[in-house]
Amino acid sequence: VTCSGDPDQETRPLGMRVKNKSLYFADALIGIVRVDLSNKKSECLVDFHQDEINGSKIFFNDIDIGEDGTIYFSDCSNKFGYYDFNADLLEAEPNGNLLKYDPFTGTITVLMPNLYFANGVQLSPNEDFVLVSEVSALRVTRYWLKGHKAGTKDIFSDNLPGFPDNIRLSPDKRSYWLGLYRSRFAPFNAFDFLLRYPLLRFFIVKLFNPSFSRLLDNTSSPVGISLRLSLDGKIEMSVQGHTVISSATQASEIDHHLYIGGYDVFFVTRINIE
Repeated sequence: VTCSGDPDQETRPLGMRVKNKSLYFADALIGIVRVDLSNKKSECLVDFHQDEINGSKIFFNDIDIGEDGTIYFSDCSNKFGYYDFNADLLEAEPNGNLLKYDPFTGTITVLMPNLYFANGVQLSPNEDFVLVSEVSALRVTRYWLKGHKAGTKDIFSDNLPGFPDNIRLSPDKRSYWLGLYRSRFAPFNAFDFLLRYPLLRFFIVKLFNPSFSRLLDNTSSPVGISLRLSLDGKIEMSVQGHTVISSATQASEIDHHLYIGGYDVFFVTRINIE
């Protein structure tokens, strides 16, 4: 599946949703694609090669879809691309966006600019707000879509114990599951240390190959964490483990079991949470 029509186009699908018998996914190197599950035909909705925000390519990551068909999606960074994403994490500057795609007009709107590596996206149960994970800021931010707060933002959950990734509603729509790719707690956590020295971060990114920033992985604890958050952002439950859950980019609850996937693991972990 490509937007360019090139069968050899490299792909990197990240966030996915199923709605109205269609699979929607955000691909960092392609754009946003809809696949009709009845006939497997695909349609490119937002094109990585053609659509830009203020002259910058979009770094597609995660999506959610409203009942009216509106697609909300994250743009990790307007400065670094997929292959340099660690440099953006290390620089820890507000280069990301929360965007909205109108399927009827084809227009893209910036809802929230200046986000710190925008990642997971999730609408509230009644779609009065949308949540977005900010990896470098270690928080989840809320953007209000309806009511007297419409058009404003606030912090939903802050000072998280790890790097937040995808966020998903629980089946009963009474809580959210948030994947934390890595724990912040290690004998020496380079990320927390470097957060205190922005000038040092800047020079590291400028002077060294972006692969140097893998030190964020190497010095963070190899423990993925899945948090259950209440509808007002309070931590209700934590699922974590060194050997089985070495990273957790998304946790989805199905029939009282939690299915956890990780960025750098090649399997899905299934845990009974009853």
